[in-house]
Amino acid sequence: MSIYKLYFICGAAMALVVLWDYTKLPATARRLAKKTPATGSQFSKIALDTRNMVVMALVAFFLWPLVIYLELFDRGGK
Repeated sequence: MSIYKLYFICGAAMALVVLWDYTKLPATARRLAKKTPATGSQFSKIALDTRNMVVMALVAFFLWPLVIYLELFDRGGK
């Protein structure tokens, strides 16, 4: 198995984890996801949540080592 194939398999696995629930990665989500406003239509909340999921999935797929690093060594939330 080549290193590229392994890298993209791990990236796909990380993207699936993020798509499952991006709040499981709080340090990364805090940096990349926009907060859902208390006011606004239901459609705007769905659109913002969809945007957050797409951004997190793309970052997880292409930059999964960075995601793991941020989750393990983030000191800002403690």
